[in-house]
Amino acid sequence: MKWMLLVCGLTLGCTMKGQTEPARTVFEIRYTNHAKAFTWRGLVVDSKGNVFEYDASSLDVNAYKQLGPGKDVATLVSDRFTKIDRVKRSDLNQKLALVAQAAKTELEPRKQVCYDYGQVLFLAHSSNGEQVTLFEAGDWTQTNPSTEAKSIVSWLQSLSPAFQSIMCQ
Repeated sequence: MKWMLLVCGLTLGCTMKGQTEPARTVFEIRYTNHAKAFTWRGLVVDSKGNVFEYDASSLDVNAYKQLGPGKDVATLVSDRFTKIDRVKRSDLNQKLALVAQAAKTELEPRKQVCYDYGQVLFLAHSSNGEQVTLFEAGDWTQTNPSTEAKSIVSWLQSLSPAFQSIMCQ
């Protein structure tokens, strides 16, 4: 039993009989910059309403390259998560209900607006693993024009204002 607990503690996704599934990332802010040194920071809201910040800048850039659509950032950097808050279930459910409509909305064309600001991505992750881009800022900007996406972005920014100061205006 002790070995099973140790193995489960070291891996993601391990559950024992009677336990619920582990939380998954449902909303995310991801900031990266390669201008001077590799920087990778972010904010995650999981399916249980926990809000985490992380700094994975000390990892090799190849770790970041492993992220792709459908890949949960928690599988790569959960050991760097710092819990900063927990959102009310009703608020989380309200934002989750907006994701389906945001996913149906076509993104506006990407435009280059700055240099050396990196990239800030505001993402939602649907229950089927689809990654939905809500907003991109930094060197390039791309917007999901739906009111649903704008509502989620505003809410995410309220959870951690630190990500507002690194956006190119």
